[in-house]
Amino acid sequence: MTLNLLALKGAELESFTDDGMMKKQNDVLKFIYVGHLIDIPKGFGVLLEAINKVLVENRKLKVFFEFCGIGPLESKLKKLENKYPEYIKYHGYVSNEKMSEIYKKDDVMLFSSRREPFPRVIMEVLTGNLMILSSKIK
Repeated sequence: MTLNLLALKGAELESFTDDGMMKKQNDVLKFIYVGHLIDIPKGFGVLLEAINKVLVENRKLKVFFEFCGIGPLESKLKKLENKYPEYIKYHGYVSNEKMSEIYKKDDVMLFSSRREPFPRVIMEVLTGNLMILSSKIK
């Protein structure tokens, strides 16, 4: 899986406007991942490796990543957060009541699950008016 956070091919971010939901208030593109921190079936380890690679190669990117969830790769995420605190924030478990507030302040949802039904993700994302960046499913 290749994650190209630089291109976002086809996404017209200039026209991704506020609509009263605190979108794009500054130049930083804010990504959110919500789910179990596990590699199979979520693909979370691959996602962390891709983010690390992007940040190593591009330290001046105006991006920020937020993560909500728990799971066996939590320690790997915390190490990445400690390495890049200006780019990464880990919230841990977040209740459903607070989740919509987190969705509202981010711009793009990272969806790496290999098995979760995609329509359910779309319903989640609609609560926060987000774009979705996902891996290709064959």
